[in-house]
Amino acid sequence: MKIAKSSFRYIVILIALLLTQSVGNAQIINDPLNESTSGTQKDNIFTNFLDILPSSKSVSSSLGNTTFDISSNLTWKISDDAEWLSVSPGSGSNSLTITASYDENTTSSPRTGIITVIGSGITRTVTIVQDGKTDSNYLDVYPSSQSVSSDLGDTTFSVSSDMSWTVSDDAGWLSVSPNSGSGSGTLTASFNSNNSSDPRTGTIVVTGNGITRTVTVIQAGQNNNPSLTVSPANHDVQNSSGSVNFTIESNLIWSVKEDAEWLSKNVESGSKNATLSVTYEENPTASQRIATITVTGGGINRNVTVTQEGSPSYLLVSPSSKTVGDTSGSVNFAISSNDNWEITENADWLTVSPTNGSGSSNFSVTFLENTSSTQRSAEITITAGNLTKTATLVQDGAPVFTLDATPNPETSASITGTGSYTYNSEVTIVCTPNDGWKFDNWKEDGTIVSTDSAYTFNLTSDRTLVAELSVLNNLFGFGEMPTDYKLLNNFPNPFNPTTQIGYMLPKESFVELAVYNLLGEKIVSLVKEYKSAGTYSVEFNADNLPSGTYIYTMKAGKFSQTKKLVLLK
Repeated sequence: MKIAKSSFRYIVILIALLLTQSVGNAQIINDPLNESTSGTQKDNIFTNFLDILPSSKSVSSSLGNTTFDISSNLTWKISDDAEWLSVSPGSGSNSLTITASYDENTTSSPRTGIITVIGSGITRTVTIVQDGKTDSNYLDVYPSSQSVSSDLGDTTFSVSSDMSWTVSDDAGWLSVSPNSGSGSGTLTASFNSNNSSDPRTGTIVVTGNGITRTVTVIQAGQNNNPSLTVSPANHDVQNSSGSVNFTIESNLIWSVKEDAEWLSKNVESGSKNATLSVTYEENPTASQRIATITVTGGGINRNVTVTQEGSPSYLLVSPSSKTVGDTSGSVNFAISSNDNWEITENADWLTVSPTNGSGSSNFSVTFLENTSSTQRSAEITITAGNLTKTATLVQDGAPVFTLDATPNPETSASITGTGSYTYNSEVTIVCTPNDGWKFDNWKEDGTIVSTDSAYTFNLTSDRTLVAELSVLNNLFGFGEMPTDYKLLNNFPNPFNPTTQIGYMLPKESFVELAVYNLLGEKIVSLVKEYKSAGTYSVEFNADNLPSGTYIYTMKAGKFSQTKKLVLLK
């Protein structure tokens, strides 16, 4: 077929216009044969387009640059929103590669810059995510491999990182999402059906700041008769370390997992028939332990076990005995064992914590103060299996101190309360003057320590006290032998609760001295006996009487005299 010369000329001119005319706006093609269009434009024959790829890039914290690809049929301009970022060229037309240069990020925080490309009313944006500065970046992806069935599906990997990263893969049947990120995250690997009978492997590469990590997806081939067996079902092994083998017979891709830290395997995954070697550590405990190994392939799970004997039991406790002081406190004992143990004790003055446990450990014994002067002991029993050990806690008795006291002069009084006492005991020592004497004070090493005839204190050391007394005559101002009977005024008066009542006898007489209330009722007889000539004093204690005025009367032979005293509380 022949083409008319005018038609051929039209086609050539049209092709030339397509290659040379600007396409900032859709062009109207005029009649190539200079035929008039009568001013009417024909329909546009182009669609404007503007794209920039990729949509985002992650970069390290260091100074550097990266590139983006512009695909377009327009004239465009570029701007960015970050001072640390510059883009070159700043404008252009049609498709082109642009370079984005970035400064070092000296902070620890990541930052993002946005690049905007505008052409003929179309706007496109991309981002640069720059890592924060860090002393040591890390990037890990796990697990290292995932075995999947031949069916359509997906699986996941975990990313552990402190920086930005990008993801790529080498298999058309595999896609990974997301294709970039920052910090830790999860990758989802989606895979198509494998219609072949052969398994296939896809590699995923994760890259960030010069660090590269690879993981694989192993997809099984089609198998109409899947088979997976593992034998034997169990291995019984001794407590010492060693290894055993299991036989895997299969026509599948399979993976292996175990539930115990004390054993390891020689393969994580594989396909078809293989020997699985399992290495186990020594069992230091006295208890039997069992580990389960699971082989999975094509939706089939097979479990086998390793049963390891326990080691012979042993039990040691140290020290075997401890001696402590009389005060309260706590001490520790050490248990060395490979078995479970329990503790009991036979004394209510101590407690043990903990009362049970496993393996080697310490236990604490807390004890109360021993207020007795007698030493005491308790037995602590530790039992592990059929083994028993004992430890002893011995607690000293409280120290004993001596209290000694004498009157001065020796015949002036009697003293009660002396003797031996344990530490910090509350002691009351009492000086009772003889007739004609009055108590002055207690002294220790020449220093007055109390003016109370009944002196109470806590004894914390040996003490020797002296009770100082003086002749009662001096109290009432008389120093010579009396020549008359006389009842003296009590001293002090008023008083609370004790007062001294003095009287004088010129010769031996039977004396009665009593205290009465104002109703004439006798309260107490203070003296009722024969007394030789002299001056005497007797103490009246009104501790159990109410405040008020009382009468005291003395009778001796034909002599009788009455006086008043006032109790003021």
